[in-house]
Amino acid sequence: MRSSAGSAAQGLIFDLFMRFGAITVMNMPFVAGAGFRMDHRFTLVSVSAFFGGPVSLLVTAGMAAGYRIYIGGMAAITGLIGIGVSSIVGLTAHYLTRSPKIWHVLLFSAAVPLGVGAGLFLLPPAL
Repeated sequence: MRSSAGSAAQGLIFDLFMRFGAITVMNMPFVAGAGFRMDHRFTLVSVSAFFGGPVSLLVTAGMAAGYRIYIGGMAAITGLIGIGVSSIVGLTAHYLTRSPKIWHVLLFSAAVPLGVGAGLFLLPPAL
């Protein structure tokens, strides 16, 4: 009984870090070009799915998507698509690797930026 309470507490702490980490990194973007700002929210969303599973993902992605909508801007739809893609990559990795090995993590680390990078083609031409 003690281990399940400990696991629940660990899961809650993990979820809190992922949720508020996603919001925090969205407030600290880096400039990638003239007026084009990027952040690392996709990393936290996908890690939340990979290690936390679907419940952790729903909360983290929901908060990130809600905050992205609140921020607005020309690339809001692209940001939401990126959150969706990183969610799919993270959940796929979660279900395919029940006890991840180092090569699973390396493959996952390569798949997230490739998937999210594909979404950059959806940016409006003005950017």
